[in-house]
Amino acid sequence: MNNTAVTQAKSAISALKQRLVQIEDDGRTFNAYDHVLVCHGCGEFHAVRSSFLSTPMSIRFDFADGSMLTIGGHGCPACMKNPAKPIRDAWENGVRPSTFNRAADAVGAIREPEPEAA
Repeated sequence: MNNTAVTQAKSAISALKQRLVQIEDDGRTFNAYDHVLVCHGCGEFHAVRSSFLSTPMSIRFDFADGSMLTIGGHGCPACMKNPAKPIRDAWENGVRPSTFNRAADAVGAIREPEPEAA
């Protein structure tokens, strides 16, 4: 895929950064800036300000034009107050389809099919 082409994935991350990022990465070592992350509990996108950020999980979004976007996952402050602990739940059980689809809808990505009733 042409790296200079505007894809749906590039448009999605640009829109998220425009909406959420207040301090951009200036390329200097150890300066804090806003990282765009997605919450494993609610599926909302948030910016987290840090000079270094590590996350054990991420969510991949596929788009109709064949592009894809991977965004680091975390637990937002509201969801982390929940006793269910969204990061541990996602690690042990996977991200819930409803959570994934909420995030996918927000960026215009392809939704996961809903699980079939047994």
